Amino acid sequence: MAKKKLKDFFKYYSSPYAFLSLFKDDKAHIKKVVLAFLDEVERLPFPIDWSKGKDDASYWHSVYDAVLKHYESQLTNQLNQSINQSQTQKSLKEVPS
Repeated sequence: MAKKKLKDFFKYYSSPYAFLSLFKDDKAHIKKVVLAFLDEVERLPFPIDWSKGKDDASYWHSVYDAVLKHYESQLTNQLNQSINQSQTQKSLKEVPS
């Protein structure tokens, strides 16, 4: 039940990148919670050392930035594919039969 609620909450945001962008300027402990939430719902793209604590703030900032860049790259690739498909379809419609 709780996992379904998390997924429903996450669906409110358009993408993992959009969700992560909301918290990009927050403190390390907030980023750790956000990463844990995202890992539960979406599975993060690479393993995280969850044993790191409060004293490892730089770790959480760097992991957060890496995950954010990963999802930004994915989003950019999807956008480029969509644009390419749209241009291809437009070109095919313009070719005389």
